[in-house]
Amino acid sequence: MGRLVLAQLSAIHETPAIPAILFSRELHTDNETLRQHFLSLVERFGGLLAGLIKEAQSVGEIRADEAPGDCALLVMGLVQGLALRWSLSGRAFDIVEEGRRLLSLTLRGLN
Repeated sequence: MGRLVLAQLSAIHETPAIPAILFSRELHTDNETLRQHFLSLVERFGGLLAGLIKEAQSVGEIRADEAPGDCALLVMGLVQGLALRWSLSGRAFDIVEEGRRLLSLTLRGLN
């Protein structure tokens, strides 16, 4: 799961326009087809995360009493929040390293 999240953050780092596109007025109001495409990508990412979380639960890495979908939403919120903060700060910090640190903290909370 960590590799998937860090790959997502690396993609954002390498393509800084991603947060701008995701939060753009045009995407949210002017282009329903493109918005639905991005929504399906977000849902796919969430599904992948939920599957990885379920695997981690089966081997005792994450508590089994948490819903995998809810855990996936928590991790997705971490990625989205980092992307927003990174973009607003003028890319003032290393988003991948910050993500690694905060994901580790998040996963410890799910143990």
